[in-house]
Amino acid sequence: MNTRKKRLRRAVVTGGAMAAMLGASLAAAPQAAAGGCSSWWEPCGVAENRSSYTMATTETLNEGPDWCDVWNAPDLGWHVRCTQKSLGPGGTRGGGTVDVDAFTFPGTRYFVMMYDGTNKWLDPGVWTKFPSNRKASCHDDWSMGGPVCSVN
Repeated sequence: MNTRKKRLRRAVVTGGAMAAMLGASLAAAPQAAAGGCSSWWEPCGVAENRSSYTMATTETLNEGPDWCDVWNAPDLGWHVRCTQKSLGPGGTRGGGTVDVDAFTFPGTRYFVMMYDGTNKWLDPGVWTKFPSNRKASCHDDWSMGGPVCSVN
């Protein structure tokens, strides 16, 4: 069953006018947009900033007032609408019903190690997209020269 059908089925089960509004909004949501996940039904993406740098996250790839340049989302293209949120050192965002779609470090280069074996240095402001069932965890690694992130 595809994700949209799962979300719509969940909306119908909740009943009433709220379910109708939720179902309509989810049916209209772009495929890449984060949506109604929960920690037990459908895990949400989590970004964990254990570095000394400010990270940025988005929960709304493909919609919003800002732009994200995403290196690893060929289905979306490079320059994608989003809503950017700052995440300071020591902060965590996502999990529960909040689904982080992507992250970046606006002020510094960072190294990312993806769950599929891709390892890559990225310039400041280049976004890394990751699936809802994954966690991006970043920390300082002075021997590497900046934040190092693993998405697993």
